[in-house]
Amino acid sequence: MRSTPALPPQLAGRLGVAVTRLARRMRSQRRSDALSSTQLAALHSLYRLGALTPRELAVCERVQPPTVTRITAALEDLGLLSRHSHPNDRRQMILQLTPAGTALVAAADSASEQWLCGQLAMLSDGERASLAEAIPIMNRIANS
Repeated sequence: MRSTPALPPQLAGRLGVAVTRLARRMRSQRRSDALSSTQLAALHSLYRLGALTPRELAVCERVQPPTVTRITAALEDLGLLSRHSHPNDRRQMILQLTPAGTALVAAADSASEQWLCGQLAMLSDGERASLAEAIPIMNRIANS
């Protein structure tokens, strides 16, 4: 049995608050005010991963299938997402970004990344190196 090492007081809480604040600040830099963060996250997953079934998108976003149904219906109404018949199983649909959806995600990412680049430029080399070392750890935690 593996024992849990002693952690600095409130490490988990402080890290959670910092990540939440940074995510909120980056979202505020995006120009896509018409979309919810959940809708934008779904678009971003399709942008990053390509076409997915609704079930695959639900798993990726860690939401229930009815939530994906609502999200994708709204995105389709906005012309940001299209549905196509699955090539191997006509009972399933494939979700894919439209050119407008692709452009929206790219613009939103660009705006928040530009802001973050400006913030990172104000840090010392050592601080940037510390953040670079933390990225794989944070990804491992997020994906577990």
